[in-house]
Amino acid sequence: MRFVFGLIKWVFIGLFLSVAAGLILPQGFAFLDRLGKKERAAYLFDAKVYGGSGEDLSTATFPADFYSNRLFVYGEMHGVAGPQTVDLGLANHLNAKIGLRWFLSELGPATAMAFNHYLATGDDQWARQAFEGWADGDAQWANQEFFAKLGRLRAANLTKTPESRLYFLGVDQIQNEILASALPGALPAPTGPQETIARRVNEALLRATNDRKADYRYRDVLENIDIVLLDPDLQSEPFYGFWGLSHVLEVTVNETGKPLAVLLSENPAFGEKIVSMLSVFGPGSTMLWPARILPQPLQGKNGEPYTVLPMGNDNPYMGYLPGIRDLELAAGDDAVAIFHMDRPGSPYDDGKRLVNTNGIMANMTRFDINGNVSETVDYIVYFNATPALTPWRGDAFDFARRERS
Repeated sequence: MRFVFGLIKWVFIGLFLSVAAGLILPQGFAFLDRLGKKERAAYLFDAKVYGGSGEDLSTATFPADFYSNRLFVYGEMHGVAGPQTVDLGLANHLNAKIGLRWFLSELGPATAMAFNHYLATGDDQWARQAFEGWADGDAQWANQEFFAKLGRLRAANLTKTPESRLYFLGVDQIQNEILASALPGALPAPTGPQETIARRVNEALLRATNDRKADYRYRDVLENIDIVLLDPDLQSEPFYGFWGLSHVLEVTVNETGKPLAVLLSENPAFGEKIVSMLSVFGPGSTMLWPARILPQPLQGKNGEPYTVLPMGNDNPYMGYLPGIRDLELAAGDDAVAIFHMDRPGSPYDDGKRLVNTNGIMANMTRFDINGNVSETVDYIVYFNATPALTPWRGDAFDFARRERS
């Protein structure tokens, strides 16, 4: 019996030490990460090309060769509000600087048609159907900030000539079968020049996607982009895309996986004329998650379809990005700061600082990026304490607020 009691005692001691290590070690790693942040932030001060709200980028000081690229891709973490503002800010900035007119979008072609119809006419019934479809699946895209952004884009388009307005090209897989079946037959004939081109191309994309029936998402995306590039009105046009984080990385992930940006760099139409930008979130940022994919303790007791979690990249348990405190220091009081990371003399060329995230979420997703930060992305878009998105419908259980109280 003495042996049994002794064994139980050591088992409990082992469990206690494991729990203690799990609580203390992440905090220790986060503390050590702060060492040397002033020296690294000095590089970031020089690398900073924008600081402000993210809505108006007219004061941005991108280098001249930034504007010579043909494809601009901006990666977000779905569920956070701040990138919605920067997305529109970047599109309007590029429209003013280089005449950008086309979103190469993470949307199905029918969804793009619904959005374009709203932009052209102000009739939002089909755009709302797209959001209803996302909400049916508790998708993070079903949020009020996204829809409000479409309204601001329509208002901005009305200040431009018909030839210079921005429209969506939906190169992703079909996301809404109701829209895919109803459109374009339910839409009136387009009138403006850009709307006419967009309708023609999106109809071709819809037919091709329906006929292809691909079981590999990137097959649809890549072949749809080829269709766009072959269109006679688009062969010399620049494009801009707002995509999920993993799609815009310029190096392989998990040893052999090629993100979309890598695959598109192999297309002669783009080659090295791709610039990638990536969102990073500072302390106090929160994120909207579908509750159904989270463990029970993170779900609300009233069956809320979404949960708001504390998901700044400074969270040592959920997800900690080494170097986040460097960005915080260099950003100062700016709500949004953009840093040019692909510059000489970088203190980040050795190691994975500002690349791989540590923590529970990182372990769950197994997301190992094979490169340093300057190889992985051209620009980092840093957000100070940006809030979570607001669900299109239904409630969100605010776990983040409960943790703060």
